Amino acid sequence: MQTMLSYMNKCCLSMQTAFLIKNKVSRQVGRGKNMSLGAKLKKCRMQKGWPLQQVADAVGVSKAHIYELELNKVKNPSMETLKKLANLFEVPLSYFSDSDEDMKFQVMFRDLQEDFAALDPKDRETIELMVKALKGRKVNDKD
Repeated sequence: MQTMLSYMNKCCLSMQTAFLIKNKVSRQVGRGKNMSLGAKLKKCRMQKGWPLQQVADAVGVSKAHIYELELNKVKNPSMETLKKLANLFEVPLSYFSDSDEDMKFQVMFRDLQEDFAALDPKDRETIELMVKALKGRKVNDKD
């Protein structure tokens, strides 16, 4: 019985420690409002004590890509990558994206580029014609 109580106490202590560490990380991560995406990513990674490769493997990208994100060399990361990073570090997606509309537009544009490139050439041509028609309609609507 004493062994069982001792084991339960150790488990409770471990759970309390894990809870406190998680809350401390969440509070610290939450303070990064004026930080760049790269700085936020590096801060999360360093707080977990993880090397670049571990983050890259968990997210499914190269170590070089994570490094470039941390250095802010990647101007428009994919939404998929941002979602995976947010899940990995247990932060809301909005933590990694600026409230700035330009950042959201860049991410959306990047995703559209990838989708567009995967289309059949005839489908791409159809979309290009549709965009031209919409642009023309907007110009005519302003008159």
